[in-house]
Amino acid sequence: MTGTTYYGVSLLQGQDGRETRLIFNTRDEALETCKKFKGARFKCFSDRHEAELFTQQKQIVQETEIKEMPGEKLPYPTPSPQDMLLFRRSIETGNYDEFLKLIWKNPRFLISSGDTPTMIRERYRYHALLLATFKKELMICKAILNAVTEPSFMALLYTNDTEEVRKKRMQYLLETYLNTPDKFLNETPLHFAAKFGCTEIVELLISFPECDRDRKNSRGETAADIICTSMRTPCPETESLITSMLGERYFVPILRPTDYSSPAQIGKPWSPDTYVKSPASIVSSPLAHPADSQMVLQAFAGPMSPSEADVFYLQLKSPPVQPKYFPNRLSNKQLTPRKMLDSRLSDIEKGLERVGRSVARDLKVPWCEYWAFLDEFCDLTSVDGLEKLEIYLCERRENTNLHQPEVEVQRVTSPLSELCERLSQLRLQSPRPMEKDEEIFFTPPSTPPSPFYEILPFYILSSEPSKIDVDVLRVLENVDLDSAKFPNISTWKGNMQIFNEEYLNRLKTPATVGRNCSLKSSSPLPEQNRAQSPRMSSLTKRMNSPCRNSVPKVRLSERFENI
Repeated sequence: MTGTTYYGVSLLQGQDGRETRLIFNTRDEALETCKKFKGARFKCFSDRHEAELFTQQKQIVQETEIKEMPGEKLPYPTPSPQDMLLFRRSIETGNYDEFLKLIWKNPRFLISSGDTPTMIRERYRYHALLLATFKKELMICKAILNAVTEPSFMALLYTNDTEEVRKKRMQYLLETYLNTPDKFLNETPLHFAAKFGCTEIVELLISFPECDRDRKNSRGETAADIICTSMRTPCPETESLITSMLGERYFVPILRPTDYSSPAQIGKPWSPDTYVKSPASIVSSPLAHPADSQMVLQAFAGPMSPSEADVFYLQLKSPPVQPKYFPNRLSNKQLTPRKMLDSRLSDIEKGLERVGRSVARDLKVPWCEYWAFLDEFCDLTSVDGLEKLEIYLCERRENTNLHQPEVEVQRVTSPLSELCERLSQLRLQSPRPMEKDEEIFFTPPSTPPSPFYEILPFYILSSEPSKIDVDVLRVLENVDLDSAKFPNISTWKGNMQIFNEEYLNRLKTPATVGRNCSLKSSSPLPEQNRAQSPRMSSLTKRMNSPCRNSVPKVRLSERFENI
């Protein structure tokens, strides 16, 4: 036989329950009483006397002071559903100008209150980058990634952030945009770009080291497993190109001692996807003595496939002399196979790079080398490299004209010049020539005659050509330049082509005159704990690039240095 259960209700201190029943036989009746008195509690007993003692006890409310955490109020409101619909349509229709206008007017279109991507379609968990990739809008994808890695864009939302805090916000936001999957198949933007065959978007996404290439969807497939699977008519060329992009990236480096005490060395093919740090065997012959100079990276070819890296390494290691192996190189009269070997031995500073540049052009693989006057790695034959060189030469030209002394025009008189001066004094209103005593001012008397400035030639390092100018000229001698787009490069190239080949070969190499100080503080490959210089930033940018570098990228580490 089961005993009777009693439910006693205890009220709060100050609540009057003298006219209210506080002991019940059912739980529902006790709950109804607790709802009438806010804060009341009930408890079950097997003895009625214990239940009465519980009802006589008054509950004491302990007031606890709740301190609110200091939070920063965002200066922009959350977009309304109507605004989000307008924003979504700008992505779906590819309206680039409207998209930029909206995100810079209110950054909350891209960044939610939790520093996460703003969801545009909650049902599918689509953020802006997922939707833009789904619609194959390359310019919108680039604008999104540029915005979330732009310090000035983040400063619109968080005005009081320090540089370190802002960097962490940008890093976290970039990773979440690149790797946040959708709700249906748990696929990232890289999955979308791969299965829809968007080669340029794939190239853009994998150019960021934060992009997770090995992330799997709900079916256990990576982006490399679903290439062109959602295309109506898959293209074999597109599939092969994306496969090479998502495959392992290999580089062939060229290293040289900082003091040019020994010839340059060709490193073995190396992949950042295989090694966490630079492999110990990156140099074919390691330093034999601790007193030997440190080897620094001066140029590299890649990224490319493993088979392409092996072919490039063999041809660069022992380039054949027979012309039949280099049919494209016969058109270059400045660099025949025999001259390639001669320049490799005679030019200690850029000889091996000149050979590697020619081999990379024949094999159609990306090439990049370090230029001390720019203090970064770049390919001067590409549009990006030409723009950097144009900016540098523009500054050099302005500095040359700024420090140029004024030269007054020496007036030389002759019978012909006197006749021309007399003719210039004639007026159309009167055939009478001007008398010598008459004073006629063709310009205001307060305006003095402007001095004559001689347009001096300008060069890369000084007012005279150097070995650096010759090296750059060798790179650009077969490049067709647009004089309207690159006027300073065209002018500089014209100045250099005035000199004959014998004079250019006599120019001293900077290795004997003076070396760039940044070469002494560099390492063969960037380390994780080393503060990145502009040289290391450009190297990291190139190492993270895909196998076919045709879309300009913006790196997060590069932006941080300009904060």
